[in-house]
This record gives sequence, C-alpha cells and structure tokens, in this order.
Amino acid sequence: RDAGESLLKNGPQIIVCTRGKEGSLIFSRTEIEEIPVENNHKVIDPTGAGDVYTAGFLAGLLLNFSLLNCGRIATRMAGQSVKGLGRDNYPDSKDFEKILQELELK
Repeated sequence: RDAGESLLKNGPQIIVCTRGKEGSLIFSRTEIEEIPVENNHKVIDPTGAGDVYTAGFLAGLLLNFSLLNCGRIATRMAGQSVKGLGRDNYPDSKDFEKILQELELK
C-alpha cells in the first residue's frame, strides 16, 4: 500500500497493482480498493492474465464505472483467461457483456 500511495504523489491519477491469487489493489487520490480473487478454480495457464485484467479495467473506465467495478470486471475477465491454454479462454465481447450482467452493471 505504501508504494502505491507514494507513486500517486508523482503524478498518476490511478495505480493498479495485480497480485495473482491475492487479487488486486487499486489506488487513486481519493480511494483504495482491494479486489479479491472471486474463486479458487484451477489455473491452467496464467500467461496473459495481466493483459486481460488491464483490458477489462480499461473497458470499465471507458464505460465510466467506479474503480471498484472496474476491478471487479477485470478480475472476472482475468479469471476466465487462466482456465485454458494460451488464448483459448480469453474473453471476447460476448463474455464481457455476460460479466456486466452477472455483476449487475448492465
């Protein structure tokens, strides 16, 4: 937490720290959100999970969701991506829409 708060003093408005099985931390100048991993399914391949998380987080930001909900979306998307080899389970636009519905954001 100290590192995230310290980095905010150098200019960024939002800092996200992904922590694998530990979930993620999202820092802004007004809030800190801790996003847990939602389920403990078997991880087949974690390759690219951080990129998928980032895509989900940015999609949430572009749709003007709160930082908490951006983190929830990103966590779901990254969680789906690790269930298969390579890009086999990467979420697509239909998966994104389903995630929004499951989280009651749409």
